[in-house]
Amino acid sequence: MSKIWGSAILAVLLLTAVGFAQTSTGRAILRKAGLFEPVASYTALSFSNSGSLPQKLTSAHARVDVTFNIQNMTGSAQRYKWSLIVLRNGHKEKTSTGSASVGSGATATLTRKLSVACVSGQLRFVVQLDESAESIDFLTACTPRKGMAG
Repeated sequence: MSKIWGSAILAVLLLTAVGFAQTSTGRAILRKAGLFEPVASYTALSFSNSGSLPQKLTSAHARVDVTFNIQNMTGSAQRYKWSLIVLRNGHKEKTSTGSASVGSGATATLTRKLSVACVSGQLRFVVQLDESAESIDFLTACTPRKGMAG
């Protein structure tokens, strides 16, 4: 009989400890003891299909589709303001802006179609989140064929 009572008391203590560990105070104690790490909270920005981004544009007037993802891993729904900027020699050529509401654990996929002049050099396409330092970009070379006007 004493084994049953001993097991019952152990089970009650274990359940109490597990319940306490679920409270903010319990998590703080476990964190200080090095037994608990909070879940990472982040936002990820990526191109949907980076292999389809143009490496070069062969027309002086080109239409470029830029598809990107905003993944929200912050633990709550977020509204992200973003900008798509086209740079030539460090100077803004064109800008597209918008916003997206993204639920916790969800990903928004956005596509923007830009018409750009590309007669020489390179263009840098930059997607950035306005409220953070998060940005992605790609370069494309401007190599229009002679006689190609669009």
